[in-house]
Amino acid sequence: MRTLLASLVVLLLAACRTPDKNEPRVAEGDSGRGTVSGVDRPADSLTITNRDGSVDMGLAGGSVWMALSDSVRAKVRADLAKDAGDTTRGGLGGFIERTVKKNVQGLLEQRVTRPLSEIRDVRYDGERIVFDYSGSSLVKFESIKVNKDEPVLASFRESDARRFVAEVRRAKGLPPQ
Repeated sequence: MRTLLASLVVLLLAACRTPDKNEPRVAEGDSGRGTVSGVDRPADSLTITNRDGSVDMGLAGGSVWMALSDSVRAKVRADLAKDAGDTTRGGLGGFIERTVKKNVQGLLEQRVTRPLSEIRDVRYDGERIVFDYSGSSLVKFESIKVNKDEPVLASFRESDARRFVAEVRRAKGLPPQ
């Protein structure tokens, strides 16, 4: 449970990281509209799931998005519900635990989104999906890590990654890779 919660927090915080030294917060040509939102998965989404089933990445409505998979969210919800019956902790420790659990429940429904208009190019380099962004933004999929520091963009099956890249390129009007 704690590992799962830590993964959730790392996913969201890494995606909205602080820019590196000398990296502008928002470049002149960047709208800075990359977001973390609570919108459910769009119905018309092309979705791929990484090898361990923990993260989904999709293309829908003119945006690329990433979120914890349905199975991970269901497991965390079940674990939180099971732990909710434990009222043995009181005082400040109990208050902190209840507050953290409430915030985690809210984070479960979040997804990281980057508009296609802010993605200049995308390719599969034989190991991972690589995005080339227009300008700079706090939202970068490359910043997200899973499973002991594996870059999330390297955690998808090659066939899924290639299919996803082809569809994003098609949606942007780019030639096939």
